Amino acid sequence: MRHEIIAEEKQGYQIALYIKEDIVCDIALDHPDFPYSVGYIIQAKHKKRDQALFVDFYEDIKTGNMLLVRFKKDQGIPQNPLTYLSITKPATSQSKIAEAKLLDETPKQPLMRQSAYERLESLYNGAQTTLEAQIIDHRGYWEDIESLACTEIALPNNKGRLLFETGETLSAIDIDQAGARGNPLTINMAAVKTLVRHIALRKMSGIIMIDFIRMQNKGDNQKIEDALKSAFAKKPALQGAGLHGFTKTGLYEITIPKHQTPLHMIIRDFFDVFA
Repeated sequence: MRHEIIAEEKQGYQIALYIKEDIVCDIALDHPDFPYSVGYIIQAKHKKRDQALFVDFYEDIKTGNMLLVRFKKDQGIPQNPLTYLSITKPATSQSKIAEAKLLDETPKQPLMRQSAYERLESLYNGAQTTLEAQIIDHRGYWEDIESLACTEIALPNNKGRLLFETGETLSAIDIDQAGARGNPLTINMAAVKTLVRHIALRKMSGIIMIDFIRMQNKGDNQKIEDALKSAFAKKPALQGAGLHGFTKTGLYEITIPKHQTPLHMIIRDFFDVFA
């Protein structure tokens, strides 16, 4: 099986793709304004306290970025201004500052932040990595990346389309028949692979509601659920996701932990930098 990781960087931005059989299967981005994912351990300096909001502000001594640490009522100001923090919540469009927690002890490996291609290497053992200027453009993968900013994705063989509506805590995906003829189950089953691929590539998180085309036969919902479980199991980036089944209103509910800044927040910045 041919698989590899290709990456390029420019002006503090890095973009890395995991390619398997010439198909983009995963993406990782490093954005200088959103450098943290859940679990990163950094060294930071205490800067100030907001008593009204019960938060301390720390400055990453390496990047200069500010981080927020919540404290309990009557908790004193840290005696040692320099300490280690573990990221608990990435920055989002509503909260521009990542949240962290104090570590009681100095970690054995203090700085655990990995670059975009290193994060992919940790997921896909044996993939050879090539870091090279303009490699994504030269290899013809920019169209795949640009599609991740689109709200409408055509399904293979003209079997309808996917409509994406991405929010801070709730996102929706609608399978639209778009005039395509065929059995609703067949169209829904064909859509599963594409929608799961885009959930993974877009780094979607929080609550995701999927509106499949309504089906009439008993047992069809179970076939869709089985297909979703199988597709999710094949995506290392989606491990930990919760598949909760169809609601009473006919929507399928998925929850994914928020480990990093959603791709839709930052992807267009990469278009500007690497254009």
